[in-house]
Amino acid sequence: MGLIGVVAFGLGPAAGTVGVVCYSLGYLAKLYYEAFEAVDAEVLEAVKSTGGNRLQLWRYTVLPEAANTVVSQLLFMFGYNIRRAATIMGFVGAGGIGYYMLGYVQMLQYQKLLTAILLTFLVVMAVDYLSLRLRAVLVPPLGLQ
Repeated sequence: MGLIGVVAFGLGPAAGTVGVVCYSLGYLAKLYYEAFEAVDAEVLEAVKSTGGNRLQLWRYTVLPEAANTVVSQLLFMFGYNIRRAATIMGFVGAGGIGYYMLGYVQMLQYQKLLTAILLTFLVVMAVDYLSLRLRAVLVPPLGLQ
């Protein structure tokens, strides 16, 4: 997707941003569609039979039934974008840590490259930890709902 952004906008932040946004939206849309489609038809029918309109159907059945998947996938995509996309964006001229990594590789400055990789690793670990804590608050464990 980053290459498509480069073709459309040239090298720069717009290309990287468009690539990340298009990929993320496509990925999440597919998974959310599947999560919403997997809602139990009997539950939907029960809400319909009580006279619930479409908005109430979504509010009281579809969203609560799919909430775990929605939150989990959103947090996963956020972490993914930190891990991979932020690094890859530098390779399409969008700046960020990937830009510096590419420069270090080209100039054979492997100590600086290792420092950038370790910094990226630490940021990813911190984001994963925060995501885990947030998921524990937003998505209760199975059987405790």
